[in-house]
Amino acid sequence: MDLSSLRTMRTIIYGPPGTGKTHTLLQHIEKFLEHTSPDKIGYFTFSRNAAQEGKQRSVDKFKLSYDDIPYFQTLHSFCFNQLGLSKDQVMKEKHYKELGEKMGLEIEGTQQDEDHDSVFYSKNPYIQLINIARSKEIDPVKYYHLTDNQQVSLNKLKIISEELERYKSEHGLIDFPDMIEKFLATGEPPKLRVMFVDESQDLSLIQWKLVRRIEEAATDSFIAGDDDQGIYKWNGAHVNTFINLEGTRKILEQSHRVPQKPFALANKIINRVRNRVEKKYYPKDTTGSVNRCQSLYDVDFTKGKWLVLATANYMLGDIGDVLDEKGLYWQRRK
Repeated sequence: MDLSSLRTMRTIIYGPPGTGKTHTLLQHIEKFLEHTSPDKIGYFTFSRNAAQEGKQRSVDKFKLSYDDIPYFQTLHSFCFNQLGLSKDQVMKEKHYKELGEKMGLEIEGTQQDEDHDSVFYSKNPYIQLINIARSKEIDPVKYYHLTDNQQVSLNKLKIISEELERYKSEHGLIDFPDMIEKFLATGEPPKLRVMFVDESQDLSLIQWKLVRRIEEAATDSFIAGDDDQGIYKWNGAHVNTFINLEGTRKILEQSHRVPQKPFALANKIINRVRNRVEKKYYPKDTTGSVNRCQSLYDVDFTKGKWLVLATANYMLGDIGDVLDEKGLYWQRRK
């Protein structure tokens, strides 16, 4: 997909950790608000949390109401609203569970709430494969042959894929890939003065296609992200599209979050990656520390406040068990 031959004036902002991507975008938004109506400004992300953060910051900083900025939203919410859909038309956790029960298949998953823009993530390898294939605009069976997924039976994949489509058709429902596909087929983008896209490294090919459609109707665009933080390839993210974007490039050079020692270790690791945008930026003016331990039992959590990260969500349960044994108070998702 070519996103280079474009009349829109595009600025690409590369923001390493802690360099203030969202803050920088808000500064640009503030400049446009001096001579642009808020409803002619679009701010889009894939993540609901990121969209809400950008929306709330704008409301607080610029003394606006939510109604003033209708295009500050996730890409899925944008399609939902532009297509005039209702919440009752969207596949939810309960629907996947019912579908699974009818097929004798356990479709476990998580959904933050029952809203229209709360994405359903399933641990089921068949649902995962189907969703990733569609994010890449590839037929699930063809994608199966491309990946040679050992967890998945081809015949079972065909049945589940067909049953999912039949279930949606019978109940008048659509899922999240459907929203984008339907908008790309029939939707008309608003004529924006400027479009902002945050956390762009997380976008899939079909989401990039949607961004291109919105961007074509805008005069200016600012696309921000960090390819070094592109960790969602497993979920269909296409970081190479972000890496290969053409336009005026700006690299944010000062991290306000990362101390010197973690900075040195992180850069030693990331510099091994061949296909990336070379970025020179600086750590904040504190030394910090990097300590290796064999187990969380070796860490003294009683001093200060801690943020504990894991490679995958399922690992956080075990971490909670360790903290329980230590008699420590902890929070996860409130």
